[in-house]
Amino acid sequence: MLVLILYILAATILLLINMNKVLHPVEIVLYWMINAMINEEFILITIANLKVIKMPNEPIPAITLLISKIYLMPMLSLCFLTYFLIFQTTISRIILISISVLVHTSCLYINEWLGLVNLIHWSYDLTIIFWGAVLFVNLFLLFGYRKLLRRVGIVNESINNA
Repeated sequence: MLVLILYILAATILLLINMNKVLHPVEIVLYWMINAMINEEFILITIANLKVIKMPNEPIPAITLLISKIYLMPMLSLCFLTYFLIFQTTISRIILISISVLVHTSCLYINEWLGLVNLIHWSYDLTIIFWGAVLFVNLFLLFGYRKLLRRVGIVNESINNA
């Protein structure tokens, strides 16, 4: 129960960080929904179909894992997108991508350490590849959706730093 409360608290703090007007509220909702769907599909594929990750049958760890994947992980992705827009140099963006991949990757192993999941045939390489792909999909969505919002007139050039 304590882990569930800590996950919700951490995700709420990350939500407050994202309220600094770098991302438009419409963008926050879109990226949050897409990342929540990606994380939910990740859970379904790895737990139900491939059976490489096992969840305990107790309700609190299962709910905590779902909150982690639907609330905390999208908030981490939103923080990544926010700081990607803030940082302007290529080196700082590459460092940000590397740190974000490591943070996203380590969350699965933190969940295992906390006893929320049991990794059976899962390797660290697969996690890095998965989260690298997810972050690059987020970047493509960011640039495409920002272009669409700029064309419609919702996001102007003073807000857009990308």
